[in-house]
Amino acid sequence: MQGHFVLVLFVVAAMTAVPGCSASSRGADRNGPGGGDATAQFQALRAAHIERFQELEAQWNLAWWEAELSGDAEDFQRSQELEIAVRRLHSDRETFETLRRLRESGQITDPTLQRSLETLYLAFEENQIDDALMQRIVALQTELEQTFNTFRPVVDGEEVTANQIREVLGDSDDSARRRVMWDASKEVGTRLAERLVELARLRNQAARALGYDDYYVMMLHFREQDPAEVQGVFDELAEMTDEPFRQAKAELDARLAERFGIPVADLRPWHYADPFFQESPGEGIDLDPLFASDDPQHIVAISTRFYEGIGLPVVSEILARSDLFEREGKVEHAFCTHIDRRGDVRVLTNLRNNEQWMGTLMHELGHGVYDAYLDQDVLYELREPAHTFTTEGVAELFGTLTRDPAWLRSNLTIPADAPQDLDDLVRAEHRMDLLIFARWSLVMVNFERQFYADPEQDLEDLWWDVVERYQGLHRPDSLEGRADFATKIHLVVAPVYYHNYMLGRMYAAQLRHRLSEEVPATMDGGTFDMTGHPEVGAYLIEHVFQPGAQHTWQEFVRQSTGEDLTARYFAEAIR
Repeated sequence: MQGHFVLVLFVVAAMTAVPGCSASSRGADRNGPGGGDATAQFQALRAAHIERFQELEAQWNLAWWEAELSGDAEDFQRSQELEIAVRRLHSDRETFETLRRLRESGQITDPTLQRSLETLYLAFEENQIDDALMQRIVALQTELEQTFNTFRPVVDGEEVTANQIREVLGDSDDSARRRVMWDASKEVGTRLAERLVELARLRNQAARALGYDDYYVMMLHFREQDPAEVQGVFDELAEMTDEPFRQAKAELDARLAERFGIPVADLRPWHYADPFFQESPGEGIDLDPLFASDDPQHIVAISTRFYEGIGLPVVSEILARSDLFEREGKVEHAFCTHIDRRGDVRVLTNLRNNEQWMGTLMHELGHGVYDAYLDQDVLYELREPAHTFTTEGVAELFGTLTRDPAWLRSNLTIPADAPQDLDDLVRAEHRMDLLIFARWSLVMVNFERQFYADPEQDLEDLWWDVVERYQGLHRPDSLEGRADFATKIHLVVAPVYYHNYMLGRMYAAQLRHRLSEEVPATMDGGTFDMTGHPEVGAYLIEHVFQPGAQHTWQEFVRQSTGEDLTARYFAEAIR
C-alpha cells in the first residue's frame, strides 16, 4: 500500500468485531449438543445474539468515526465505552462453552452455518480474558490512538501537518531542512513509546491467558492464518526481492546522491520522499503535475468517473457520506469503514491534488465498493470481505493504477510536453514502488513478530536492525532519545495486520490476471486497462464482493481467481 492507512470493518484492537452470542441466549444449551437438535439450537442462539449485536456494532462504528473526525476526548471516550460493550457481548464464558461443544460435535453440517459457527467461536475465544484486563487494553489503546490522531509536531514555532512534511520531503533539496522535517515526523514516537510497550505487555498477558505464546501468534490464529506459513511466505518474499531491490536501490541512491550533492554513503532516511521509505520517491518521474488542479474536487471527479465507468456507480453514494479534506483535530491518515453492514460505507481522507492522494482515494474507494456490494442476503456475521487481505487486494488493484500508463492515458489529459518515454518511465516507477513496498512490509512483519516475542528488548535498536536489513537505509548517527519504532500507527490500532497488505498485493496481481481472461476487452489495446468496461464491475460484484465471508479465504481465492493464492503474478510484475 502506497502509504495509505486503512481500517476496514473496524479493525481496531484485534480482528474485526464479529458477532458472537450474548448471555441472554445461554439458556439455549444446558445439556450440550446431545440435548436437542444442534442446528436448531445454534440457529436460535445465533439469532438472539445478532438482534443485539448489529445495533451495538453500528453505534460503535459511528462513535469511532466521529472520534476520528473530531479528535475530541469525549468522542474517544464514547468509542471506548462501546468497544468494551461489544467485547463484553463476546465474553460470556457459558456461551463460549456452548459454541465450543457445538463446534466439536460435528453436528452442524450446513456449510453456511458451519462458517457462521467458526466465525462466532473465534470472536468469543478472543474475548475470554479477564474483564479488568480487557478494559485496561482498550483504554490504553484508545489513549494512544487519540494521541496519534491529534499530535502535530512544531517546527520553527508552528505546528506542521503530515501533508506539509511530505511536501518538504518530496520537493526540498536542502538536506538540513529535510532532516528537521523527518525528525518532526518521528516526534510522536517519543510520546508513545513507553505506553506502546505497556500495551504490548498487556496484549501478551491476554494472549498467554488464552494459551498462546504471544499476541502476534494469537492474532494470526484468530485470522485463520498459520504463523509458520506466514513467515515462510515472507522469507520467500525476502529472497525473491533481495537482488532486484538491491539493484533498484543502487540506481535510486545514485540519483539521490547527485541531487543532493553528497556521496551515496552519506544518504540518510530523510533523503527519501516518504518518512518510512514505504513508497517510491519518484526520482524517475514526477507524476504530481498530472493531477494538479485548482479545483479541490479534481481527483474526486476522476475517481468517480472511473468507478462509474467500470460498472460500480455506488461510489457516488460512498463519496457523499465521506469526509475528504483536512481540518484541525481530524486524523491525518485515510481509511474506509462500513458502519452497519447494510451499505453505510464511508471514506476518510485528507486530499491534495497529487499522485499520492489520488492513489489513496482510489485505494479507499476499492475497499468501499467491496463493502457496498456485499450481498444483503448473506448472514450478518458473514457480510464482510472474505479476509482482510482480500479487501486489501481489491483496494490495491485500484490504488496502484496511478502508476499504470494505460490507466493514466485513459483517465487523464497528458500534457503535450510530457516525456516521450512517459509509459516506460511510469512502468519503471511502478516496479520500483512494488519493490520498495515489499521491503517495507518485510520491516513491519519482522519487527512486529519480534516486538511481541520480547517487548523488553532494545526496540529502537531492533527497529533499525530490521530497517537496515530489508530497506538498506542507514540509521541516524545516534539513537539516544529516539523512539522511531513507535511512530507507525498500525502498531496501536491495527496490530498484526501489515502482512495482509502484502498478501493483498499478491491477490491483486492474481485478480488482475483473472480479469484479463474473463473480460477480454480489457486487453484490446494490448495492455490491461479496466477503464470503460462495466463487465469488470459485474465480475467483481458476482465473484468477489457478493460472496462475503461465506467461505474460507483459501476457497474464496480459488473461486474468485481460479487458483490457489500464489506469488507468481506479483513476481512477474517486479521482473
